[in-house]
Amino acid sequence: MRKVLFLDLDGVFHPFGPEKGTGLLGPRAVHRTGVFCWYDEFIELMKPFPSVELVIHSSWRDAYSLADFQDMFSALSQSVVGVTPRGKRADSIRAWLAAQPESVDFRILDDQAKEFSVDLKPNLIKCDRLRGVSAKSVQRQLLAWLNAPAT
Repeated sequence: MRKVLFLDLDGVFHPFGPEKGTGLLGPRAVHRTGVFCWYDEFIELMKPFPSVELVIHSSWRDAYSLADFQDMFSALSQSVVGVTPRGKRADSIRAWLAAQPESVDFRILDDQAKEFSVDLKPNLIKCDRLRGVSAKSVQRQLLAWLNAPAT
């Protein structure tokens, strides 16, 4: 069974709040500007798991293409396999999952728990929007799933 990690960006790879908005940046500018300040931590976590597929469900999907996200995640570009369709986060994840020919073991990395209904919450790894993936509790949850057999 495949493992898929759905990724939000704001509040996961950099702090996000009313004063923290990023505006549109070129795909490679996210590294030069420091927007993805926790990118390196995420890369180090994911390197031992090259078979885990990454799918973007962030609102950034409305402004950037799959190729742009592969550029943004250059160290894991082969793992970035998709972008969910437009719409609410939960609905877009459900639609992406429904389009798959087989079931997948998945987790959702996001800072907005209120976006997800009861059916998806067990798969949610919630980030604090000011600490994102840099938080040790988030890293522990992610590693526990990555190291477990796919279910």
